Amino acid sequence: MTEPTDDVTTAHYERLLAPVYTWMIGGLDGAVASNRALLERYGVAPAADASSALDVGAGPGPQSLALAGLGYRVTALDPSDALLDELRAEAERRGLAVEAVCDAAPLGDRHAGPFDVIVCMTDTLVSLPDAVTARGLIADAARRLAPGGRLVLSWRDLTALPEGDARFLPVRSDGDRILTCFLEAIDDARVRVHDLLHERAGDGFEQRVSSYVKLRLAPATVDRWLEEAGLSVEAADVARGMQVRVANAAVRR
Repeated sequence: MTEPTDDVTTAHYERLLAPVYTWMIGGLDGAVASNRALLERYGVAPAADASSALDVGAGPGPQSLALAGLGYRVTALDPSDALLDELRAEAERRGLAVEAVCDAAPLGDRHAGPFDVIVCMTDTLVSLPDAVTARGLIADAARRLAPGGRLVLSWRDLTALPEGDARFLPVRSDGDRILTCFLEAIDDARVRVHDLLHERAGDGFEQRVSSYVKLRLAPATVDRWLEEAGLSVEAADVARGMQVRVANAAVRR
């Protein structure tokens, strides 16, 4: 059986994660500020009022709102309309212009660019169906970048997994919710993530469980894909437990 599939990942979000996603990341205000600081750290800033950005896997908008706050015209793509509705409402509240598009295609079939910056962050890359799709996303992004444009990636390196009880990871909790996950290796290329959500119901808690598959992408593999796409890596870093790459389209083969 081939795993993962877009349908499985999308269903997992709609069934369990989408309603609690903003809570899971600690709220949008902090997430937007954190993403803006990360982008500014690597010198990602619009050169002109017309600078455009594409956010792949935008969710409720922590990257899109950060980019819009920096002055980019942002197109935000995500397969979850529920999360994009949150983004639309938050963009309106902040007075920011973000075009939120529900599209299951990784980079969207209708958005050819060129873009001054494309971001694919917070595990979107490893939530794609397979390594071929992930590699294709990087190659497609390179083709849609304007000369000198930047591709910003972040993903969790799952090539080395915790063992035993350490595979059970607390995600977030408060008086009304507890979210934990359990990592289960499938093979060298994939890991199944089981999310367990307990929500207060009356005098007790109600449990919901769902799972989906993530890719195990080594940093060296992603670096090779960036090079093959004709991009030069400006920054290779680890931030908040995630691998980060900033690649430039100025140098092409």
